[in-house]
Amino acid sequence: MIRALDTDEPIALTTLGNLLDLDRSTVGRNVKVLDKMGLVVLGTGMDQRETTVELSTAGRKILKTGAPLWEKAQREFEVKMGAKVAPKFRDVLQSL
Repeated sequence: MIRALDTDEPIALTTLGNLLDLDRSTVGRNVKVLDKMGLVVLGTGMDQRETTVELSTAGRKILKTGAPLWEKAQREFEVKMGAKVAPKFRDVLQSL
């Protein structure tokens, strides 16, 4: 979710849900956790009914610190699972 929020503009919760293939209520609950952690800033959309979210300075710092660790974990996964099995495994996980 933090990677999806790495944009130049605030993003509506509904749009974020569509990007992540999650329903809006699930996105809202997860964003509340990120907000309590100080990783996002909440706002309102153009019509005042839609909540928007964007990464805070702390959120951008976490992303900058965590992204290399995530990439390393993905490379290790590829090595351990093998180049043929890893994509199939990800497809199975995606289908859940």
